[in-house]
Amino acid sequence: IFIFGLLGVPAMGIVGAAIATTLARVVAVVSVGIYAARNKVLRLRPKDLVRRHRVLTKDFLKYATPTLLTEMLWGMAMSTLALIVGRLGTASVAANSVAQVVRQLATVVAFGVASASAIMVGKAIGAGDEALAKRNASRLVKMTFVTGGTGSLIILLVRSFVPALMNLSPEAEGYLRFLLLYMSAFALAQAYNTNLWHEGKGFGV
Repeated sequence: IFIFGLLGVPAMGIVGAAIATTLARVVAVVSVGIYAARNKVLRLRPKDLVRRHRVLTKDFLKYATPTLLTEMLWGMAMSTLALIVGRLGTASVAANSVAQVVRQLATVVAFGVASASAIMVGKAIGAGDEALAKRNASRLVKMTFVTGGTGSLIILLVRSFVPALMNLSPEAEGYLRFLLLYMSAFALAQAYNTNLWHEGKGFGV
């Protein structure tokens, strides 16, 4: 909406992307804050944020460090990718931006299933029910194939008309059609990989 100027909003390009990202993060923080304030089971207090527990801190560093390193490397990879695409020219940047938005919209359900897998598997492991955790993991992998495959199909279906909806140069349109074809295969693989990654966190890997 803010990037391309939809629903009566003026097109703001990269500024619009920054505004949209900031608004999304603000809404997320406010939503979590409201939920935490109304939660009667787990009461979060400001002083809990600065309280230190030696055993808990040791366990946190032990199990969180690999994940932190993974996220750091992922962030570096995405920054490097943006740098490479930016050097390919404006047509490549425009096509990649549109393709990424289409992919994200088409796979949002698959990524939601992947995120849920970490919660459901982790809850079962925390309760000591390893058998339930394995059953949940198996079911969620199957759901990921369904939702990821649906996302891939959606990308293929919109590939025929999305370029015409955008104000792109012929060169950018060609890039976009190729990228959407690639994304249709990439989306399923990424959904499956993301699900395994989240389930691994749920199992404590």
